Amino acid sequence: MNRLMYSLLVVLTLGGALGACETAPPAKPVTDVSFTHLPPIALNVARIEVVSEYRPTYAKPNVEHLFPVTPASALERWANERLRPLGNAGVARFVIMDASVTETALERKKGLVGLVTIEQAERYDGAVRARIEVVDAKGTSGGGASAYATRYQTVAEGASPNDRRKVWLDLVTGMMGDFNTEMERNVREVLGNFVR
Repeated sequence: MNRLMYSLLVVLTLGGALGACETAPPAKPVTDVSFTHLPPIALNVARIEVVSEYRPTYAKPNVEHLFPVTPASALERWANERLRPLGNAGVARFVIMDASVTETALERKKGLVGLVTIEQAERYDGAVRARIEVVDAKGTSGGGASAYATRYQTVAEGASPNDRRKVWLDLVTGMMGDFNTEMERNVREVLGNFVR
């Protein structure tokens, strides 16, 4: 093989190898959790207050602070998008009691079986809990309604950061769907006198 042919072969080989090295496409933005597609729950109060009693630890096993949409922000958004004050007096206080997610490492197979098997590596357990307290114009308690929802999701070993974020978003979305159903039902049953 002459020198020109050898050089051409090297250039083509390197060009093909470099062409195969593509950068990964940029991560798609994570969709937010929203409730604007649902009709508001109109309450006969002058204003809605959102208060959080939940204090995140920012330490393992709790990992909710790493989520692109935290359970606490989803609860706050639920209150802001679903509850409407349509009265002249009184307050409805939406109190966040729990908005946690914990991570647990799952046991995996050892040996050759473990090497050739893709297993679930972590489990995420989430919980959301909140209550709505109504106080009328005279400062008298008008009662309260609460709701609680839990969900869990697992993540496979070797999951990409995008895959993990999708699992986290699915966890929060699922919990909030359950929470929404229970809270709306309880508000209409327990606080029916305040629903307009």
